Amino acid sequence: MFGRRFCLTGYYWRDELVSIKGLKAAIADLEMEDEAPFLVLGRKNGRHVHAGTYPISEDMQNELRSIAQDAVDRIDGLEMSNYDGSTTLLTGSEGMYVPAEHLNADAEFLSFLTDADDFKNLNSEQLVDESLSFYAVAIGAGDDDRMFFVRRRARALQAKHLLIARIAADLRPVKSDVLHLDRATDFILHKEGAVVFDTRAFEMYVQDPEDVAEQMDEDLDTISGQVPVDDDTLAALKKQGRKGVLLRRRIRSICESDYFGDLRVADLRKEFQALGRDSRDYIKNGKLHFTMDNAPFVLKVLDESAWIGRFSKKVLSTNAKRVEK
Repeated sequence: MFGRRFCLTGYYWRDELVSIKGLKAAIADLEMEDEAPFLVLGRKNGRHVHAGTYPISEDMQNELRSIAQDAVDRIDGLEMSNYDGSTTLLTGSEGMYVPAEHLNADAEFLSFLTDADDFKNLNSEQLVDESLSFYAVAIGAGDDDRMFFVRRRARALQAKHLLIARIAADLRPVKSDVLHLDRATDFILHKEGAVVFDTRAFEMYVQDPEDVAEQMDEDLDTISGQVPVDDDTLAALKKQGRKGVLLRRRIRSICESDYFGDLRVADLRKEFQALGRDSRDYIKNGKLHFTMDNAPFVLKVLDESAWIGRFSKKVLSTNAKRVEK
């Protein structure tokens, strides 16, 4: 159902444009009332996914449709970008289209969803006894049309350990266990690709942290091959990059810049000096050498995202690098 293994070092521009066009069309054509949604509940431990479906009432179906509709409506209110391996997401302010070509088709989560028609129903005991980490609202009759609205927050609450009361004419304790689902959607999956609202959730479930880290290590080695980086600094960047989405995006953006192949240490010395900084704080013995506290600034310099304000004369920088047309 989902695309081939993602490739961040080479692009399939024509395929991507077709895929994103198909993704947008699928979202636009989605008829919430035509198909009864079903609920997927489960947990993800590392690469392993364990989950199933759970019977729901007509009222619950309406609630799930509402969650899906809210996610679709959210797209219209965001500045959506097309994922090219370097896009930086600022939480709450942007969204991102990820074409199928960039999905990790080997991800356990995607393989799991491909078999959605064969899911077994969970029983109430399983919901209480097992730790839930995600849920997905599935809409669509078959693989070609099905869309999954995924949220990485789902919990089963044991009412006997809490005092939960139903608000009516009088307060009455709820004695049966309660399922808690956050209404927000982290990302939407379809055969044409994904719509991402939360980069961390997307990488955690679809791209697999191990694969993302491996790609980042390769990118850092590429940078060090062009602009030598001190061994200790390189090791610290690899460690820190596993924790930070923005850092990984910055590293990828540097690798894919059109000037990267011509970049030299001498160019960086001049740039630090132009920014009013002592280059000796960042370059030693002909290699980049800096602390992790300085890493965001140094990477922004490499990424052309730091400059002197024309009016304020202050050093400015940005997280969301864009080329103005």
